[in-house]
Amino acid sequence: MENMDSTVIATSLPAIAADIGAEPISLKLALTAYFVALAIFIPLSGWMADRFGAKNIFRVAIVVFMIGSICCAFSDSLLTFVLARFLQGIG
Repeated sequence: MENMDSTVIATSLPAIAADIGAEPISLKLALTAYFVALAIFIPLSGWMADRFGAKNIFRVAIVVFMIGSICCAFSDSLLTFVLARFLQGIG
């Protein structure tokens, strides 16, 4: 899911930039925020899966990712979009 999300967003950056009134190149920050969140939370998710169960953590991760996706849909500025992408990366 991580690979699909990062490649899908890359192709839609110009359309997203036009919607929020930003330069397409500035949305690289959103890609970076997503990857930073992944780098931080993937190791933590392994520990949490051992402690609380893989199914439970996977369910929580899907919910967090969906909330991040909804936040991306309602983003109206570069900052809110970057924060929403970070939330997706946490999921």
